[in-house]
This record gives sequence, C-alpha cells and structure tokens, in this order.
Amino acid sequence: MEASGEFLFFLDGDDTIEINAMDALVQEALEKGADMVKGEYSLETAAGYRDQKYGRYGVYDRLDFLRQMLKERLFPLWGILYSRRLFSEDLDYQAGIKRGEDAALLALLVSKAQKVVLLEKVVYYYRSRPGSITRDVSLTNFGDAILSRFKMEEYALKAGLDKKNDFELAEFICFSVVLYLKYAHAAPEIDPSLIKKKIKSYLMDNEAFRRAYKKGSRKNYLRLKYFYTMSLSDRTFGWAYKLNIAR
Repeated sequence: MEASGEFLFFLDGDDTIEINAMDALVQEALEKGADMVKGEYSLETAAGYRDQKYGRYGVYDRLDFLRQMLKERLFPLWGILYSRRLFSEDLDYQAGIKRGEDAALLALLVSKAQKVVLLEKVVYYYRSRPGSITRDVSLTNFGDAILSRFKMEEYALKAGLDKKNDFELAEFICFSVVLYLKYAHAAPEIDPSLIKKKIKSYLMDNEAFRRAYKKGSRKNYLRLKYFYTMSLSDRTFGWAYKLNIAR
C-alpha cells in the first residue's frame, strides 16, 4: 500500500495517541511550514504513565535538531509527523539492519528536513512491552546496533555537522565506541581498525573535545585511549583500571 496523504505518522500496534494529536501536529506543520513536527510522549510505568521531555520547545533547523537527537540518544520514528516529501526523495537508506534501523532512518529524514518543530504537547502514549525489540537486551544483533550509529554519523556529517566543532556528535560516537568495546565479542563483523579510526578522528585529533571528555568521562577516555594506543581489550582494561595501572 502506498501512502497518498500530505503527511505520514507512525504508530506502533500496542501504543495509543492523544485524541486530537493529528489535528495539533498538522496545524503546527502548516502554520510553521515544518517538514517534521515532534510531540512529547508519555511512558507507561508500573505507577501509570509518566510524561517525558525531549528538549527545548520551538523551531529547529536540521543541524540543531540533529544535535538535540544525538544529545538525547533517543531515536523513535513514532510520535512524529513527517512531510511526505521526505519519503518521496531518494532516501539512500540501507534496509536489512535488524537493530537500530529506526535511529538510522530518523537521522536520514532529519538531515533532509528544512525545519523541525518540537511541540509542547503529549501526543503519544508508549507502552513498554516485555520481549519487544526496544527492550531486548540480548547481543544477537549488537553489530547492527553499532553500525546503525555509524550510519547516523554519516547522515549527520552529510547534513553539515562537523567532527571537531560539534561536541554532541563527538560524544555520541565516543559513547558508541565505548559500547562496542564492552561487547566487542558480540560484533565480530566490525573491523577494529574502523573503531580506531573513529577514536582518532573524534578524540585523539580533537584537542578541545579531548580535554572536555577527559574531564567529564575520565574512565571512558582512558578506555578509548588504551584501545587506540595498545589495542587493550575492555576486560584487560577493566582489571588494569581496578588495579590503578591504567590511570
């Protein structure tokens, strides 16, 4: 089935939306001339639903919203109204990713948007389901999860973010590399030389970010440094750090 409307919206089967959500999102898109309008969402908990705040409300250009996304590290396709134009253009999207595909596609769509609005209104009610992909803590498709983050990086750079001047991007990639190092055994398809290139580009060759990262995340800074310089496995690093050797 091919979508024929002016806008698109994704709703997961077990979730619900506010009764006037579509009216509010479409009105905002038309008034602001936005390609994307994201509402807030409410998360189901044992005590009931709890509203979640994503960021500063208002109008963003594509680069500022990409920075906000990377800072929040939250990448749902649902809860957002999209201009159909974003899907009509060549998406250059590689299907087949089994974990993190929503994040990669969202980054691509944002990179093609001219204007994004973050609306101060809960429009979506998210139900956290046992056994769902988003709650799956297995490492079965862990390699895909890391590669999808590198795909996001590619789209962000093409859109205009900069490796040295956009700390949100640098921190996001360093966080992703730390995840890889912790569970590298679950992602044999990823070449360690690629990981070293990421560390070099975002950390070792970026003095301003390196100083800030070292101050704010010293253990992870050392984890990346020793992998880059000595190919130290995360397990070995953990012992060295605990014994005050890797400091």
